[in-house]
Amino acid sequence: MKPQITVLIPARNSSKTIEKAITSVLVQSYSDFEVLVVINDTSDDTLEVVSSIKDSRIKILDSQPGIVPALNVGLQNASGKYIFRQDADDEWFQDKLKFQIERLTHDDVDILGTQMLIKEDQKDDVITNYPIKHRDCINWLVSNRNPIGHPTVAIKKKIFDKVGGYWEFFPFAEDLDLWMRCLPHAKFENLDFLGIQYNFKPNKNYNPNVPGILTRHYLNVYGVK
Repeated sequence: MKPQITVLIPARNSSKTIEKAITSVLVQSYSDFEVLVVINDTSDDTLEVVSSIKDSRIKILDSQPGIVPALNVGLQNASGKYIFRQDADDEWFQDKLKFQIERLTHDDVDILGTQMLIKEDQKDDVITNYPIKHRDCINWLVSNRNPIGHPTVAIKKKIFDKVGGYWEFFPFAEDLDLWMRCLPHAKFENLDFLGIQYNFKPNKNYNPNVPGILTRHYLNVYGVK
């Protein structure tokens, strides 16, 4: 029997964190899943660390450099009808899978996130306040705010099939680009539940103007003034 859930983990130079990340998935209270770890352009011993974790649910894949190619390789090899994202340096809380799959099996939601505990060096912890209902998620999207924490998200695979996976047209915003392309096809929601510990590391290459440019592009495509 194929697993109902695919957990997709792109991994690049993550040897110091990936064992904890994967372990937090393996100990979930819901256990019908596979874990696809996609190694992409890594120069440390990430592959060796993942290979040392002995669990038949783990499969290791390889991709071209970049997070988008890694995510798409994972999607192409996914067996599950539900795709759960995980970052190689974050940790899940134990009931994340159980609560999300219980909700995601309903017809009125297609893309489902949770709240995050954000940890950043030398700063106080922050708990997110993402919108819960679909209408509020859409209001965030059209006002240039990202309503779903990408590391928390679970998506029905049929939605990826409709929109063609991830695109690289907008660097640093592959998640927001995906949400905008999913607008005509999907219902969005977040659980009012703390699903993950997000270990934040600033990206020096991040361009804060990209999300605004992306949002304006898609609102123009959809004819929204």
